[in-house]
Amino acid sequence: MPLSRMIRNLERKLLRQMDAVIFAERSYKADYEFLDCPKIDTYNFPTYQLPSQSITRGLKKLVYIGDITKARGLMEMLQLAKYIKQYWGTDFELVLIGSMDSELVTQMTQFILENELQNQIFWKGTIPYDAMWEELYAADIGLCLLHPLPNYLNSLATKLYEYMAANVAIVASNFPDWQELIDETEAGVCVNPLNVEEVGDVVTRLLHQPELVARMGNSGRHYFEEVYNWDHEEKKATWVISDDGKNKRGKVLIDAHIKF
Repeated sequence: MPLSRMIRNLERKLLRQMDAVIFAERSYKADYEFLDCPKIDTYNFPTYQLPSQSITRGLKKLVYIGDITKARGLMEMLQLAKYIKQYWGTDFELVLIGSMDSELVTQMTQFILENELQNQIFWKGTIPYDAMWEELYAADIGLCLLHPLPNYLNSLATKLYEYMAANVAIVASNFPDWQELIDETEAGVCVNPLNVEEVGDVVTRLLHQPELVARMGNSGRHYFEEVYNWDHEEKKATWVISDDGKNKRGKVLIDAHIKF
């Protein structure tokens, strides 16, 4: 399209004037190989945060954080709750945290009523960041069942690292980059997000194996502390730039919006 070409050409022109460029995702770099300035990868990992009070786990708890849309797996998560109730029992809750448009709220409410899931599914809307961590630390399994769309396939969702930080076992879409992360950290399981029976079978098997869930959560937490945290990542934001034979040390400010 003419507009997209114009914006791309303008972007290339402006980027050539930069002293350095930060890539917040590994996949971005392929589009900017023409740049000859210093380049660095600085990823949007979470900051270290503990709950403000002691957390007691009760019912088996599944949690999702982030914007709630069909493309981000809302209907699959609702179907998952129905599956768990049928094949495992009612001793669980699915907590959804994030914004949702009114049409989806109506569809979700209808699904809950039709399947008598009022005591299992809870939507908490958008909550403060501190409260989000309280919910995460009380959870057993974190869900990230995004659909295989280009924008999701080529990025690592921040929620994966937040689940790791909170000792939460992960059940996530089987995208190549996500599978690589889960295999490395042993922090969970990857599944076909569009196959509710597969997701349901994996989750119910995990619910029957609390020791395995705890081991996955502990492993994720270990890798968060050692590698996937902002304290570790922000150190990349300082480097030495040569200017006419003189070294200038600059601090790079990073726009660290949470990318759900």
